[in-house]
Amino acid sequence: IKGDGIRVVHHFVIYDRYGHTIFERSNFTLQDAGAAWDGFYKGMPMPAGSYVYIAEMSCNEKTFTRKGSVILIR
Repeated sequence: IKGDGIRVVHHFVIYDRYGHTIFERSNFTLQDAGAAWDGFYKGMPMPAGSYVYIAEMSCNEKTFTRKGSVILIR
């Protein structure tokens, strides 16, 4: 996730094509590289493809939600 003024990501979830949660993090900053998804689930690499995400963030004291997709390339 990129954006100017985003102070904290309150909740971030990535789902597979079947709607299963494969990655979830809460209360981190965009600069925290350790909070990023590495493309693995339960120690196994996920297949290349498109994954859906939902992110709840704060910017300038306002909370908002964004939805989108990320493409994993191996």
